[in-house]
Amino acid sequence: MIIDFRVRPPYGSFRNLTIFNARLSSADRPAAWVGPLANSVISASLDMFLRELEKAEVRQAVVWGRGVQDRKASTTLEDVARLVQLHPHKFSGFAGLAVANAVNVDSAVREVERALVEFKLKGITLEPGFAMSDGTDKRG
Repeated sequence: MIIDFRVRPPYGSFRNLTIFNARLSSADRPAAWVGPLANSVISASLDMFLRELEKAEVRQAVVWGRGVQDRKASTTLEDVARLVQLHPHKFSGFAGLAVANAVNVDSAVREVERALVEFKLKGITLEPGFAMSDGTDKRG
């Protein structure tokens, strides 16, 4: 059985991620290292994405959100949950949470409870280095 543990489907707030926008035609995009872009990325089509998963014999795909300061680099908990609800036999969901400093701990705990209890997601993801940055490129 093939499980893809980190998919970025063309759905809702995921479409704001750089894979679907700024880096789509960039020659230095990481995907350029492994081959051409998938048709679902180019067309931003969830139906095409689902067909590509089937063709690749992916039985389960884990959709995990991203919660960072840059809203264009984030995905919403609701989009992860909605996608899992639409395709429960294909997707498992993880909520992406940003905990940039101790001030946000209480709200992060509430989001964990919401993700796991209300939306019945499987877990959470944290990207501390990315979440704690302001999203700007400091290299000049």
